[in-house]
Amino acid sequence: MAVISIIVPVYNKENYVEHCLNSLCNQTLSDIEIICIDDASSDKSLELITRLSKLDKRIQVIGHEKNMGTLQARKHGVEQATGRYIMFVDSDDWLEAEACSTLFSVMEKEQTDVVQYGTNVIAGPSVSDDMCKWVENFLKPCEERISGRSILKSCFLEDKFDFNITDKIWNAQLCKKAFSKIENIRMIAAEDRYAFVILAYYAKSYLGIPDKYYNYNVGIGITGGDTLDLDRFEKRCSGAGAAEAAKRFLVSENTLDEYSEEYKQFENKILWDCVDCWHNKLDEKDQGIGYDILLKHWSPSMIVGGIARAYFESQKDIEERISHS
Repeated sequence: MAVISIIVPVYNKENYVEHCLNSLCNQTLSDIEIICIDDASSDKSLELITRLSKLDKRIQVIGHEKNMGTLQARKHGVEQATGRYIMFVDSDDWLEAEACSTLFSVMEKEQTDVVQYGTNVIAGPSVSDDMCKWVENFLKPCEERISGRSILKSCFLEDKFDFNITDKIWNAQLCKKAFSKIENIRMIAAEDRYAFVILAYYAKSYLGIPDKYYNYNVGIGITGGDTLDLDRFEKRCSGAGAAEAAKRFLVSENTLDEYSEEYKQFENKILWDCVDCWHNKLDEKDQGIGYDILLKHWSPSMIVGGIARAYFESQKDIEERISHS
């Protein structure tokens, strides 16, 4: 039994996955297992990870016959995991060599359910310096202990830390319990937010450390860079489904009223992201069709509220810049 299980969903990442897996195989802590879930790739990704698994027996390969999405790939990885702790690494990212060794020591010493660590942000060609700085700030850990219900509150109401699950190491039993509650649905966007809600709901303790062990390529996936085409925008808007799934989870636990503020902010932030992308990342000629896409996923009143908020925030930003000029 390995002490850490690293779960790597793979879908059409032939240009990145070998670098990712090499970073895992070369960890200074050798007692790990690497679970790769190929989500019906149409490129050479499966061929690559299968070849690498023959060179390093710690690599396991699970193949999906049809594409099921990152959420289900991670769920299958968690079900397969035998480690004491679980880490998630996207196949176009990689870890620093000492990541597992250091984080294992922290988890053993601190006896916490989740430890968040720092991220190095690698900007793609379509990513501006401003966006890169925003992402770096967004992924910055909260260097304090947080317990119980305050974990969800600290993330979604107080913005103390992010909801990504890849920049954290998790207690395996917590992961198995949380992912057993995740619905068997294909989700294209906001799957991290959805999974994090359930993980944080069950977690008893959080700790953040500043050391950077995760390397994140920004601008490769559906998040894109500073611009989006209509296809990527549609995928972003499908994040509304994550809000619906999170609501169903809280209803099933009879705690929707108890967590009403956290849930509303969870839903709002997905909506605000969609409105921001529509206003700032779509080409002007695509905004008419883009608005129709918004209407497919959100109610008119919510969209109007999101646009009003975006306008208010924009005006406030302009006033602050003038006052500091």
